[in-house]
Amino acid sequence: MRVNNPIPWRAVSRVTAWWQSFSRARRLIVLALAVSTLAGVGVAAALWSDHEPRVASYARQYLDQSVCLLTGATGVNGASAAQVWAGMQRASLASRVRVQYVSVPGRQTPAASIAVLNGLASARCTALFAVDSGPVVAAKNRAKAFPGVRFFVVDAKEVAGVTAIDPHPAGLAGRVEKAMLGVVAE
Repeated sequence: MRVNNPIPWRAVSRVTAWWQSFSRARRLIVLALAVSTLAGVGVAAALWSDHEPRVASYARQYLDQSVCLLTGATGVNGASAAQVWAGMQRASLASRVRVQYVSVPGRQTPAASIAVLNGLASARCTALFAVDSGPVVAAKNRAKAFPGVRFFVVDAKEVAGVTAIDPHPAGLAGRVEKAMLGVVAE
């Protein structure tokens, strides 16, 4: 029984004999020509390609603005913080402004909240929303130190430089969204 050999050994031996008939200098010239031809074809294909890189449809282009949320230890899981975060996200979708939130770690003291607030306000936040007691006190105390940042607190009492947002749960997300869109429009 004869087995079909897929490699044509005679052709391989002829090519090998032909290649060895060249002197060493000619072999180098042939190799250099082959490599440069392949490189040239690759460069030409890359330069003349009409395919432009496309941004995936899910990628969002944001404006150069950020709005920040400072919360207590529960983060956006607290009742008020969850509504504020939902309003900020809706406003972000409408305005293409980045939103982020940071929770105050550890003990919920005004001093701990002030340290986190200082970092957020220094990090180019256009506006800063504060929820929960420690962050609200910190925002009211430090707002004057950051005149380029608009401060909003979910609290019933306003102070100079800080806008109070009614903490009543009904419609809180809508009030936050409206306030944020107002800041973005300025």
